[in-house]
Amino acid sequence: SLYLRPGSNGFEDMLTHFVTNTAKTGNHEWKGSVRAHYSGKSFVADDRIRFTAGGDFSNYAGNTFSQYNLRYGQNADGMKPDFRNRYFDAPSNSYSFYAGGEYQLNFPSQLLLLFTYNYQQSYSSHTDNLFRLDRLDGWNSPEGAPAIGTLPSVTEGLMDVDNSEHGVLRSHVHKPAVELRYRKLSVGLPVKAEYASLDHWQNGKYHKSRHYWAVEPSVRYIIGRSVVFTYKYGVSAPALAYLLDVRNDRNPLSISLGNPDLKNTLSHRASLSHNSYATPGGKTRTLSWNANYVLTRRALSMARTYDRASGVSTWRPANIDGNWHIDGSVDYSRALGKKQRFQLTAGAKTRYENNRDYISVDDKSAANSVRNLKVGGDLRGDYRLGNVSLGAVAALIYC
Repeated sequence: SLYLRPGSNGFEDMLTHFVTNTAKTGNHEWKGSVRAHYSGKSFVADDRIRFTAGGDFSNYAGNTFSQYNLRYGQNADGMKPDFRNRYFDAPSNSYSFYAGGEYQLNFPSQLLLLFTYNYQQSYSSHTDNLFRLDRLDGWNSPEGAPAIGTLPSVTEGLMDVDNSEHGVLRSHVHKPAVELRYRKLSVGLPVKAEYASLDHWQNGKYHKSRHYWAVEPSVRYIIGRSVVFTYKYGVSAPALAYLLDVRNDRNPLSISLGNPDLKNTLSHRASLSHNSYATPGGKTRTLSWNANYVLTRRALSMARTYDRASGVSTWRPANIDGNWHIDGSVDYSRALGKKQRFQLTAGAKTRYENNRDYISVDDKSAANSVRNLKVGGDLRGDYRLGNVSLGAVAALIYC
């Protein structure tokens, strides 16, 4: 759709649709948080112990008045204009609480065992009620509707029950872990166990819950003196709201659906990094570089189906494979001059990625890959004399 001034009807006829939307919003929110932390030695030798706890809460209230006017061009023959005079009322509140502990067990010969446990509990409640003011006489046309921001004295019977919703989400996450460190090697075995439930009301009640656990191992190893290799495996679950088999068409041009068959997203991250510091001849010199590889399986994507006749897009979450990227950077810094007042810094970075997503082809959703390459570099010079500092930077980016 395009936004055009009134009067350009000839051009409008060439379009599939033409939309104007005038909105007025208001909201207020209050929130707070609390934190507690303790760290110190345990009662046994040189072992150490740590505790953390905290919580967050928020309360939000928002409303929106909207006058939405959809007209179709000659390419959408037979489609009638759609004027919607609407009022949205969307209060919400949430809280979360977490607590955790860590015990570090030290052994001779640089052997260390680290035991941790973290727990988080969260709750959120939201309401998003849609009132169709255009169901009232005199409120159902762009010309005769009262000024935006006006509510009728009675709203009974005006709620759009198909597109109004109320949801309550509860979750409990347990994360026990053990990590072994021996000289240059560190191996972690954290376990994530989650229980979550969602009660959703939208022209009826829907309930969805999940209970899953996953091991997310990690490895860190120092190669030589200063090259560090790390690997981490991760699991993330889709939002429960995406799993509901419901339809939302409050926006007539953008319809959203759920997908009960979504699976967890899996990620693999590997990296190499190096940092060095030297002072040859009394002059400071630093060098650092890193290289990273990330592979994501069953990534969450929004599959789109587009109807050319009406201009309506239908969106549905879906899993997709094939997303990965490689990136790296190098930074070098050196002090110049006898008194080291001049500092020269140079850096370069690159990123190559394969983005796989769903696109609309012939009114259907199909997987598509796009590869991007980005290369950049910068050169910086700084001169400092007492409390005065001058600097200049030159940068180049190619993508």
